[in-house]
Amino acid sequence: MSETIPIVCPHCSARLNAKAALIGRRRPCPKCKNEILIAPAPAAESGSGAAQATVGAAANNGRLGSSGEGGLANQVGGVTAEGLPSHRFLIRLNRHHLYYICDRAKVFASWENNGQGWQVRAQSGMVSAVRNQHLLPQQGDFRLVEIHAEHTPEGVRLRGLTCYRLADRWALRSLARGDDEIVEKIVDHAGLSREQKNAVRAALRERFMHEVWQHAGPLAEFLGNADYHSYQVLFGS
Repeated sequence: MSETIPIVCPHCSARLNAKAALIGRRRPCPKCKNEILIAPAPAAESGSGAAQATVGAAANNGRLGSSGEGGLANQVGGVTAEGLPSHRFLIRLNRHHLYYICDRAKVFASWENNGQGWQVRAQSGMVSAVRNQHLLPQQGDFRLVEIHAEHTPEGVRLRGLTCYRLADRWALRSLARGDDEIVEKIVDHAGLSREQKNAVRAALRERFMHEVWQHAGPLAEFLGNADYHSYQVLFGS
């Protein structure tokens, strides 16, 4: 049997096994089809294969996967992608997902793959970060919230959430330099406070009809509970 190494897709967070012979090469993720650089990753504690996984602290860093192809296989577990230092969690924003940046009490910025780039909060509503750089603070305590979304024949399905803590200084200034620059400012995973969860839930309810929420029970429950330590919830179809 060929030797394999564990990796995590930086785009969709799927836990994968790759053939050791592929180290240094790029292959498409069997789940999201984005390219992954095959490189050794630290060993991680494995989890269960349940269709739903709510993740707490780093010691219980579970992620959901399904069977793969082309030398990659999804599993449950949690390691930093491509064996990189723990401060690097994303290579770029996933074009199928939604992203919000929260300050201590509200959604300060939002991004989706519609060509408008990052939008930041102003008195008149959400405006372009590129054209309103004066609104971008130099420092603060901010969370980058990744909403895992899937486009299906039945419509959009919300498949989970991952939350990251951003650097205390200069993080939001990167929003004016491009869509993906913010990933360089991620320093760790982090939970969400009650106020932040309420803000994210309100933003999602404003965007999506009730039909979408019918299929997002675990996510809605996560945003409504009092768990302020868990940084991730992912669930399957």
